[in-house]
Order: sequence, then structure tokens, then C-alpha cells
Amino acid sequence: MITTELIDKLINFIQYNNLTVDTIEKISHKSKRNLLSDIEQINDLFSFYNIKISLDNNVLKITDFDIEDLLDDIFSNNEFLFQQERAYILILYLFLKQEFVSLNHFLEVLRMSKNTVLSDLSDANNKSIKFEVKIKYTRKEGYELIGEQLKIRKLIDNTVSEILKFSTGKKIIEYIAKMWGIKLYTESIGNLLTQTENISFVKERLKDVIYLIAVLEAGNTIEDKELYLKDEERSYIKNSAPSILTEKIVNAFPKLRTQRMYITIQLLSVVQGDLESDRIDYFKDMLEEIIVNVEGYVGSIFPNTDNFRKNLYNHLVPSYFRMRFQIQLNNPLKEQIIRDYPNLFYLVKQSLKPLSKRTNLDITDDEIAYFVIHFGSYFTSTKEHKSPVLNAIILCPHGMGTSLLLKNLLSSAMPEINFITQVSHIKK
Repeated sequence: MITTELIDKLINFIQYNNLTVDTIEKISHKSKRNLLSDIEQINDLFSFYNIKISLDNNVLKITDFDIEDLLDDIFSNNEFLFQQERAYILILYLFLKQEFVSLNHFLEVLRMSKNTVLSDLSDANNKSIKFEVKIKYTRKEGYELIGEQLKIRKLIDNTVSEILKFSTGKKIIEYIAKMWGIKLYTESIGNLLTQTENISFVKERLKDVIYLIAVLEAGNTIEDKELYLKDEERSYIKNSAPSILTEKIVNAFPKLRTQRMYITIQLLSVVQGDLESDRIDYFKDMLEEIIVNVEGYVGSIFPNTDNFRKNLYNHLVPSYFRMRFQIQLNNPLKEQIIRDYPNLFYLVKQSLKPLSKRTNLDITDDEIAYFVIHFGSYFTSTKEHKSPVLNAIILCPHGMGTSLLLKNLLSSAMPEINFITQVSHIKK
């Protein structure tokens, strides 16, 4: 059986194609023995799909294939073995339920033993309780999620984000929907969002929002009436560009009209702020407080003030809405940033108190790490380097913030190269 762990290994080997084993050892931090063991395992389990990894004069060669087509085949053939995903699968399965759910339904979905499923059900309930939601069984309704609508929605937001952290996440969500005979309109929703001009998205979470909206459309109706907003927030939301996107979505999917405000908030969590066009001073005042705090802590004035404020504001607004409404953001570079820039991380954390004060919440390390990227890029830009003799372009699929950090790390390691451009994504 094939697992997410094996898919991850296969994806890594795709990146290693045409590299020598010695080079792969250095990049992967794995011994040659472990690499050969992984190759043998992949060749054994993926041979049915005509995928093979070979070594030609110590150079790795891998069969050309499409990962999406491969995942389609694996799930269609029931060749996938669920592991740490199982508790999240049960939660999402219950949210999308179309009829009475018994233990037998769970056995069919997970294809595991009764004892294992009961253990997974307990784990799923523990995860739900953190959001003040419980999984209960009654003779009339079977298993179901019990709690306030908005708390169930927050649980589902978290569940979708957690599933999508897996390389197989999209297929897992589609698999759950298929078990109920549900169609998820992810492609249509994605097109409605990304075909709109003059709106820049935070790439790290856009996929999560698209799948969340599709799941909410497929699930039971939830209403916004219990959603509390400050006057400043309501005013900003009403006049924001994402509110126009929301209207497009609810016109296409009328079932979502009762969640119009929540959808706009989700979109605000992935749309960069626009310092020049935003008319509300709420975030601009916060921006200035944060900048003054950082300059005070580090005893330095930022260069290129206008450009710096614009870039920082781009991140501040979506970060505020993620924090304010406890929307999860996973920063894959968090641990590295904390390890490599501990002092700057601490200073930025202290300087973000205006954001913490307005949201009444502690700022997560994932969010702080992204701010460190923005501040750090301007601190390092003032350092003197050896005159570069080569030019290079940075292509990064994880957003502008990540590309800025990448530029600084590469510039420090290779001062002879001038990294002149950061590109957050490549248009096909």
C-alpha cells in the first residue's frame, strides 16, 4: 500500500532527477545507504504505475510522469493507506454527511480495523473539543458534530488546512466528497478568484481558502449572524476589494449567501493590503506604530521608507484578519527563521504588540516569522557585500516574503552573485 510518506519521497526524487548520488546526499542529508533503500522501496511499490528510478553512472534518472494523474490512479485503485490523516478525515466526513452515519461508514472510509477506527474516532473527538465541538452518537442521527455553527466552521477551517499540509491533501478531500457523492467546485471557485485583476494573493494560503469555500458550499448551511465585528473592521470589509469577489462567489453559489461576511474575511486573509488605495486609517495607524517600535528596538531607521511601508502593509492586513479570526497559516520556514535569526525574531515579536493588542490574541510564531522576513530583508540590504560579477533571478513558488528571505540567504552565501529579481510565481 502507498502512503503520504512514500508520495513525499517520490516527489523529492523528482527534484533530484539528473543529479549525482553524492550531490543528493548533501542536499537531502541522507546516507547513500538510506537513499538506495528508498529507491528500492519506490521501485517496488510504484512499478505497477510504470515509474522507476535508476542510476546511470551514479546519476539518478526517474521516469517522467504526472503526479496528479498518478494520485488519481492510486486513489481510484484503493491503493492508498491512510495514516496520520485519519482523524481529520473523520471530522470532514461528518461535516459533509448526507445521511445517518454509523461505525460501518467509518470502517468503509478508512479501510482499517474496528479497533483502529475507534481509536481514530477518539482522536478526532479530542481535536474537535479544542474548538468546543464534540462528536456524538444518537440512535436517530448516528454520529454527528455537535456545537455552535461558527465553532463547527472554525473546526472545519482548521481541518481543511491540516489535510492540505499533506502532499496528498487535495486528493484526500476529494476522496471524502466522492464517498458522499458530492461535487466540490474548487476549479470554478479558483477561477472566480484568480481571474480578477488588480488583486494580489498571499500564495501560501490561497489553496486552503479555495478548498474551504468549496467544502462550506457542500456542507450544511451556516449563518453569519453570530459573527462579531468591530466598527472599523466592518467598514474596511465593506469597502475592500475582496467584497467584490465574494459577490461573484455567492452569485455563482447562492447557498453561500448566508456566509457572505465570513467568506470576505477568508479572502482578506489571503489578499495583500494596498497602502495606496485603502481609505481606512485603522491599519495605517497600526503600521506606523509597528515601524516605530522596530526602529526603537534596533536603533535604526529603515531605508527606502515608502517601498518598505508598502511591502509591510501588504502583509499586515491579511495577517490581521488571520489572527483576528484565528485562521491558520503554516510557515514552512518558521523553524529555520527562529534558529537562524533568534534576536531579530524576538525584536519583531516585541514590536508587533500593536497587532496583538488590536486582535486580543498572542501572535503565532508562523505569523511572526513572515514579519521577520520582511524586516530582515531591509536590514540585510544595508550590509556591504563584495561587488557581484554575476546576475541571477530568483524563482520562488511560495510568495514574495519567502523569496525575500531566499535572496538574503543566497546573497550571504554567494556575495559574488547579484540576485536582482524576486518572482513569486511563474504564469503558465
